[in-house]
Amino acid sequence: MKRSAETATVLLEHTGGKDLSARRILCWTGHGLNDSFFFLLPLILPVILAQLHMQLRGAGLIVSAFLCAAAVSSYLSGRIADRLASWKLIATGFVLVSLGTISASFVASLPLLITLFVVAGIGVGTFHPSTYAQFDRLAFPRTGRAFGLFELWGAATLVLMFFVNGTLLGGLGWQSVLRLSGAAGLVMSLLYYWKFKNEEAYQPAERQSCSALEGKPGAGPVLPLFFAATVLRFLSSTAVLNFTPTFLVLDRGLAPNIAAYTSALIFVGGAIFCPLVGKWADRLGAMPLLLAVSGGIGPLVLLLSLPLPLWLMAPLLVLLGGFITGAAPVQNLFLSGLRSRLGIGTVFGMMMGLIALIASVSPLVFAYLAEHLGIAASLRLFSLPALVGLAVLVFMFRIERKRKLRFSSNSENAG
Repeated sequence: MKRSAETATVLLEHTGGKDLSARRILCWTGHGLNDSFFFLLPLILPVILAQLHMQLRGAGLIVSAFLCAAAVSSYLSGRIADRLASWKLIATGFVLVSLGTISASFVASLPLLITLFVVAGIGVGTFHPSTYAQFDRLAFPRTGRAFGLFELWGAATLVLMFFVNGTLLGGLGWQSVLRLSGAAGLVMSLLYYWKFKNEEAYQPAERQSCSALEGKPGAGPVLPLFFAATVLRFLSSTAVLNFTPTFLVLDRGLAPNIAAYTSALIFVGGAIFCPLVGKWADRLGAMPLLLAVSGGIGPLVLLLSLPLPLWLMAPLLVLLGGFITGAAPVQNLFLSGLRSRLGIGTVFGMMMGLIALIASVSPLVFAYLAEHLGIAASLRLFSLPALVGLAVLVFMFRIERKRKLRFSSNSENAG
């Protein structure tokens, strides 16, 4: 886009191409590490349940409290990121999540674990809205390919995290997993401070969304419908992603470290799908791809809940991860293309906050249903929100198409 190209030119003049590339790599690496913190809890939950003699309800409380804190943090960070230098929020976030996870490794009390993971959740929530707000400063074009590459780093790091931490979980225990992850967060915070310390706050002109350009239709009713469909999709996917390792241990009888390795296949699928979906979205448009990947999540969750042979679980988890993670680049591309009077950080902060807030209820409800109906039955029930979200997307797609046709017609008449 034109504005992204102009921003890139300014950055290259002031920082040099090598420095800009280093910042991009740091952004991608930070994204991967931040996403790995999101999935630390699902990885260690089966072991915590056994060692601390905790019920599924307690595990659901920890995950829900963590995501609820991330929701509030995401919304507030998005609001602030359009006004301040985003790196300060991101660096502070890594400090908070590191302090929370390292401290949690020394306690065995449910109330203390909840409190410390709330601190970690506040830190985790700062990254995404703050990073999306500075995409232009990093000379990222707002294209499907760019969003796909961004999500690819997150998915690839999660694959590595599940394999490394799965090995540590089997050999050193869940406490060591939390401590080493927290140490990595502190290192990332120092790297952000070193590389971005001279970054200034955004100027008023920079706060405007790159999509809020002259000659584009406003968001209208599409934005709330988009948020509703996204929240419903995440209501299903959050529960599934957070409880897949536990499901594999309790229902399929795998050892916790083997369950961690198997769960990594979800993000193998994400790493495969993200760049492909992003590339196709640039050719076909974001909306058709978003409908396609969203449409596969509900049926795949239903299949996962069935007593299938273990060898079928591998391709199923790869496909499920591809559809869940593949929705991210096209959802972000679609959102960045909506004209809004709000800054891009605020809009993404609202989306991330809503997703995390609604999804924070998901693990708690899932755990409650799993205790009473069984974990497989709970999986089947949680396929329903994704299917309802798909219906909302179809309705939104029809409205969006009519809106664009009306805007084109008005533009031609004005011409």
